[in-house]
Amino acid sequence: MKLELSGVTVRRGGRPLLLEVSLEAAPGQVTAWVGPNGAGKSTLLKVASGEVAPDRGGVSLGGRALGRWGREEVARSRAVVPQHAALSFPFTVEEVVALGRLPWRTPAAVDRAAAQEALRRVGLEGRRGQRYTTLSGGERQRVHLARALAQLAGASSPLLLLDEPTASLDPAHALLVLEVARGVAAEGGAVVVILHELSLAASHADAVAVLHRGRCVAQGPPAEVLEPGLLASVFGLRASVVAHPGLRGPLIVPMGRVEAASEGR
Repeated sequence: MKLELSGVTVRRGGRPLLLEVSLEAAPGQVTAWVGPNGAGKSTLLKVASGEVAPDRGGVSLGGRALGRWGREEVARSRAVVPQHAALSFPFTVEEVVALGRLPWRTPAAVDRAAAQEALRRVGLEGRRGQRYTTLSGGERQRVHLARALAQLAGASSPLLLLDEPTASLDPAHALLVLEVARGVAAEGGAVVVILHELSLAASHADAVAVLHRGRCVAQGPPAEVLEPGLLASVFGLRASVVAHPGLRGPLIVPMGRVEAASEGR
């Protein structure tokens, strides 16, 4: 299901958080949103999910305005994994994942199978009876990804929104999460993922959108967008960008800070 954001503007306390942002995420693709801290990425994801209403502009899913979707209807097609998910109840891992099935009203056996398959995809099938509160931060993040996968099981063209899903993960599990995202796209879904690690965005995304000071300053294929000039102007980063035969996109090698280079003169 295609996500389209048109001219999205959000202000808080008179200060603009987003200014005229227009982006899209297409079925069959992973789209990465990148940018410095405070660029507006998480706010834009909240607009895309319907959690935050824009002051101007609009959001549509599958060609229909988000406001015209019913709550259960949209929940069966769109799932969100937030950066931080507070849950203190002593649920088992499988019970947390099964929460994603609430919009479906399907038989218990169908829900159980969807939850177990989701746990398998994130590598936690052996933890399904463990208490969620005993897990590490990275394991909890993967549980919430499994919950989103269970929520979308049965959707014909789902939309998966991920807010920094690799932030608390070790390198191997960060790659696992992005492989899961690519799997959702390969099945016909549209995936939006916020990432801080530019090399992960370059190597796993089909398209990249760069946000800076509330605006979208570039979007397109990673090899075209993530070039040294943009990395210097937006991220303050001196970097070497090279093609790598084993990666989908370019390899980004940080060489230093632009500010550091200026300070040394």
